[in-house]
This record gives sequence, C-alpha cells and structure tokens, in this order.
Amino acid sequence: MSSQAGQLQARQRGRRAHLCAACDFPVAVYGRCAPCLHAYCLACAAAMPACLICRALITKLERIPAANGLFISPLTLQAFRTEADLAKHCRDMGETLEALMAAGAAPQPGYAAGQQQAQAAAAGGGWKPPPPPGPPPPGAPAAHGGYGRHGQVMVPR
Repeated sequence: MSSQAGQLQARQRGRRAHLCAACDFPVAVYGRCAPCLHAYCLACAAAMPACLICRALITKLERIPAANGLFISPLTLQAFRTEADLAKHCRDMGETLEALMAAGAAPQPGYAAGQQQAQAAAAGGGWKPPPPPGPPPPGAPAAHGGYGRHGQVMVPR
C-alpha cells in the first residue's frame, strides 16, 4: 500500500482526475458503495448512511486506490473496475432504453413541455432565454453569500 494514499499530490499534466460528487475534491482513494456502485472519495463515502445520487442505503463500502482506477458510467454514474465491465453495462443500458422506447414507455414528468419547446425552436421560433430570477425570499442570504462547501455560511466581504 502506498504511503501517499489520501495525500495531496501534484497531478501529471494532461492526466484526468475524478472529483468527488459530495465534496468536489479530487479523489485519492475511492469509496465504492454497495449495492448501487456509485463512488465517492473514501472520507465522504464512509460518512454517509445513504448514497447521495440514488438514496440507496449503503450496506458495504469498497476501498479502491485511485491508482487502480475506476471507470464511471456516463449514463448512471456507477463505477466499474474494468473497461469491459463498463462496456457491458452501457450495452445493457442501451438495450433497456431501446426496449422501453419500443414499448412506448410513459415519458418522464416535464418531458412533454421540453419536447414542445424543442419543436418550437426547430420550427424557427429560436431559442429563448429563461425569465430572469425574481427577488430573493425574505431572510435569504445577500447576493454572493450563501452556504459553503461544508454547510458554513459564507458572507460577502
């Protein structure tokens, strides 16, 4: 086991790094949750009782050094140990989606409105920006303030 696991290290130029979905820091050691297979940094994964992505209760935590690498599915954000496992998962998900589309599965809520907007834009209506946000609710933090990464209140200077 490397003595540098969990330590800040200089990243090699051009090499990609995964960021933890919970804390937004680069992952040095993965914590892969079972049964859902979503991965976070080990510190965040060990601290959560349920997965932040799918809300499944975590029954087991697998420790995987970043040097071993993980392959993250762009479809489900699940983590796989080998590229072959990821490819099989993507094929399976593609087949599932095709079967749902062929069966005429009900669209997700909000899908019809988005489809109507896309059709209007394609018909020459063009893209229209969303309306500007309204005034903040009473008692809301001032502009550029709010909650920081770990729940602390950030006050503008």
